[in-house]
Amino acid sequence: MKKLFLLVFILSSLNAFCQDESDGMKESKYFLRPEIEVIRNYAAYLNFGYQVLPNYAIGAGVGYSVDYKGSVYDIKYSEIMPFTLNNRFYLTNSELRLFFDIRIGYIFGLVSRSNNKKLDFFKVANIYGSVCPGLNYKKWDFGVNLIYYEFTSNTKDSSHFIPCLKIGYNIPL
Repeated sequence: MKKLFLLVFILSSLNAFCQDESDGMKESKYFLRPEIEVIRNYAAYLNFGYQVLPNYAIGAGVGYSVDYKGSVYDIKYSEIMPFTLNNRFYLTNSELRLFFDIRIGYIFGLVSRSNNKKLDFFKVANIYGSVCPGLNYKKWDFGVNLIYYEFTSNTKDSSHFIPCLKIGYNIPL
């Protein structure tokens, strides 16, 4: 699954540069996008990016996520910090713009508890990926984020998807 996310991320990045540049290079700009996610977990992200073309943006971000449901290793509570690389494609050019966001990254575990036992996630390799279809209206983003986590340790492997509702605000810099 890691290779699939990496392949989709790289191919989507290369494909974006095949677009017509005549309209977009004048509008290229930097932006900051704070985001929050709810339902399956609670998370806050801060993304910094560059609008390369009118329909394509790249960036990087950092987040903080609290998961109370516990689907990995029977964990009842966990806090993680993902670091991501982002690709965003806008599918329409109207005021209400459809977008498709792809992210890959690495997760650092902060705190985890399972049945009152504290788990050490710092010894675990954590892979992060997400796909988010959504709508952009003016500077606001609304989407459904499908997050993929993969945890690998010496004793156990686990991977799963988490659906979340996401809202963000784009701040031009």
